[in-house]
Amino acid sequence: MKSKFLLGMLGCLLAGSVSLAQTPAPADEPVVYYEEAPAAGGRFWGRIEYQLWSIRDTPLPVPLVTISSVLDAGVLGQPSTAVAIGDEPLDLGLRSGARLTVGGWRDAGQTTGWEGNYFFYGSHTVDRSASLPAAGPTLLAVPFIDANTGAESSTLLSTPGVFKGDALLTITNRLQGAELNGVFGGYAGDSFRLRLLAGFRWLQLTENLVFATSSPDSPGAPDATFITEDKVDALNNFYSGQFGARAEYDLGRLTLAGAVKFALGWMDQQVKVEGLTTTNDFTGSTGPTTTFAGGYFAQPTNIGRDNRYRFAFAPEVEVQVGYRLTAALRATVGYSFLYVTSVARPGEQIDRVINPTQAVAIAFMPSVGLVSPARPQLNIQGTDFWAHSLSFGLEYSY
Repeated sequence: MKSKFLLGMLGCLLAGSVSLAQTPAPADEPVVYYEEAPAAGGRFWGRIEYQLWSIRDTPLPVPLVTISSVLDAGVLGQPSTAVAIGDEPLDLGLRSGARLTVGGWRDAGQTTGWEGNYFFYGSHTVDRSASLPAAGPTLLAVPFIDANTGAESSTLLSTPGVFKGDALLTITNRLQGAELNGVFGGYAGDSFRLRLLAGFRWLQLTENLVFATSSPDSPGAPDATFITEDKVDALNNFYSGQFGARAEYDLGRLTLAGAVKFALGWMDQQVKVEGLTTTNDFTGSTGPTTTFAGGYFAQPTNIGRDNRYRFAFAPEVEVQVGYRLTAALRATVGYSFLYVTSVARPGEQIDRVINPTQAVAIAFMPSVGLVSPARPQLNIQGTDFWAHSLSFGLEYSY
């Protein structure tokens, strides 16, 4: 009897529970549904970003080409002389690039991990040109300081009625870099995380300058050739230790992040100068051409390679907004600013103090050899540099 009573009570309780579960909510109490953001997570992650870069203008403090009346001969400081190429920084414009990031945690608790990335923007070229026909009242010249007198002087690229002149300056620029960091969990809450970073960084800035001229005779004259080329290549490699921090904050599907990094190390600055003059002016303007060492600003006294090491500091700031499309996939938009205290750029390596005794293009005759002083010289000069970018990316974690 006792067991039948207990079974009967249990059946009543179960029936009551089913009846309550099927009772609808009162009409005046609306039901609210919440859509939770996909859970953040993943032991490993990877991100690819398109970057739109802008960098500091390349300095070109040296006037390379002037235009003037025949009387003033293109000499700086004369009334009609104006600079046609040079003596101003050059805007290198916007360029596209990319960054690839991969990382992972060593443990499920996300206390220690690693992260590495590589970025670049493609090679980009800007140019400036000047040209004058043989006819007309004006001329083109290359201005320089005569090392023997210390005074402003010039050599002609064009002369009315005699020969025309063309000059072209091109500068090519490329930036790339990589870093590998240890990631340490400084603080991890429900929605806020602070990570510490420490590791190694490499940056490379490459810039090449080419200054080319041509001064053929006017139409109807013998087929003369007079071509020069000056080249300055600057290569900067930065090797450094790095430390920093990254903060992340979750707002449902939306994420906010910011990072600050400080890199301290050595900048290896390498500069190479080359130059040549090709002409048949010394064989009657009809004979074979001959090539001589040296153009205008590249002469035997500074042609060659040089390098130096400088201690450099390179901080970087990044901010990023993300949106979780799924638990594993996130879209990001970011901004970064990178600063470097010392790099060599080619426009600043040009020495416009020239000894004409070694310069075929200036003396208009084969060089008889240097008669002192020994100028131009190659002494590496440095300047600071900055680059910033806007990025659009996709991140996948698992």
